[in-house]
Amino acid sequence: MDLIVLIALACFVLYRLWSILGTKTGVERKRTLILDDSDNVIVMTKKQHDDNSTDVQEEESELPAHQNRLVEEIVKNDPDFDVEYFLKGAEAAYSMITKAFAKGNKKRLKMLLSDDMYKLFSGSITTREKDQLTIETKIESFEIVEIDAAKVIDVKDQKKAQITVFFKTKQVVVTYDQNEEIVENEAKTSILRQDYWTFERAFNADSLQWTLVNTKTR
Repeated sequence: MDLIVLIALACFVLYRLWSILGTKTGVERKRTLILDDSDNVIVMTKKQHDDNSTDVQEEESELPAHQNRLVEEIVKNDPDFDVEYFLKGAEAAYSMITKAFAKGNKKRLKMLLSDDMYKLFSGSITTREKDQLTIETKIESFEIVEIDAAKVIDVKDQKKAQITVFFKTKQVVVTYDQNEEIVENEAKTSILRQDYWTFERAFNADSLQWTLVNTKTR
C-alpha cells in the first residue's frame, strides 16, 4: 500500500511540475516547494522577485541559440518564461501522457489534453477496451527533446502561446489480449518514435497549465 501511495504522489507532483513548466522561480531561478491546502500535495510556486537583491547573475543557458530565438515573442508576453524549464516539463508531460494512454487512464489525460485531443485519445482507448486489448509502454530513452516551432496567437481577443516540441524516443510497446497473451511485439523490441507535440497556454489565464493541442508523427 505504501508503494502505491508513493507512486500516486509522484505522478501528481509531475503533473504539478508540468502545470507551471516554463516559469522561472526566484532570484536564483530555483523553485519553491509548498504544501497546497486545497489538495494536500506538494506543488510548485511561481517566481517571487526579491526587490532588495542586488548583483543577481542569470545562469547561462546551455541550449543552442536558435532554441531561445524561437520563443522570443513568447518571452515578450511572459518575461518569466524559461526554455530549459519548459523542455524539462515537456519531457515529463510526454512520459505522463504516453503512460496514461497505455494504461487507459482517461482521468489523467483529461487534465492534460485539449477537448479535441482528449476525444481522440479517449476514443482510441475505448476501441482498445472493446477489443479486449491492453498495452504496455516503456520509454527507454529520450534521444532528442527540442523546440521545433513557437508562436503567439490571438483567439477571441485572448493571446496564447503555442510551442511545438520534437521528441525522438526509444520505446518498447507490447500489446496483450484478454488472456494476457502477447499479440504484438512478442520479442519486446524497441522502436524509434519521432513525434511533434504542440502545447498551448493563455497568457492571462489564472492557471499556468499547458495543454496538449496537437500531435503529429514523422
